[in-house]
Amino acid sequence: MGNCENVCLAWPLAQHILTQGWFYNDGTKHNGIDLRAPEGTPVYAAEDGTVMKVHQRNGIRTVGDTNSYGNMIKLGHSGEMDTLYAHMSRLLVVQGQQVTKGQQIGVAGNTGNSFGSHLHFEVWSKGKRCNPLCFLDGDFTKANNSVYTYGPGEHAAVAATQLCCISGENPRCEVFEREDISSNIGALALHESCRILEAGSVVSIGGVQGRWYRVEWKGKSAYCLYLPDRCRLE
Repeated sequence: MGNCENVCLAWPLAQHILTQGWFYNDGTKHNGIDLRAPEGTPVYAAEDGTVMKVHQRNGIRTVGDTNSYGNMIKLGHSGEMDTLYAHMSRLLVVQGQQVTKGQQIGVAGNTGNSFGSHLHFEVWSKGKRCNPLCFLDGDFTKANNSVYTYGPGEHAAVAATQLCCISGENPRCEVFEREDISSNIGALALHESCRILEAGSVVSIGGVQGRWYRVEWKGKSAYCLYLPDRCRLE
């Protein structure tokens, strides 16, 4: 995975048919994935974010620059991650706009350096492209057996419910998981490594967004953060 962070993204299309992977079928680097998308197919934001860039094709076929993407949108997300959506026929957002995960941002097409309607999708982490399939679940099919999917040590992101405990002037975060989580938080079995606070201790959220719970455990209070949309790699 290299510098890629373990974040679970939503698929940008309703149907997930992979026609080209991180490498092209001939073995050359692709730097993204291609998904089958007939003209007019809705394209959705893979994560909450901000529209960082909108590019409209200028009708000139070029190589190695932004115009090769055709009609393109680049979204910026928290944690120094960006997603890119290319070759669309129409763009439905503007630069600077805030979008939510699953919101339609465009319509698939055949613009730029494209030889048939499809969606080209990229994931950038800390300024570097990463294999998008490492940030998506395994719910996809390959157009043919030669389509590249995962390299050594790479695999699909797996959804996991996580709880983080954080406290003190120097927050420390421990993660533990359950396959299911009851609305009765008081019955939750806390992992022994979770940091337990005395009642009235100062809790630092550390800028992390999520739902916080105060859980009584062995006569003390634990402050835990529920993060349902994070993922783990197994």
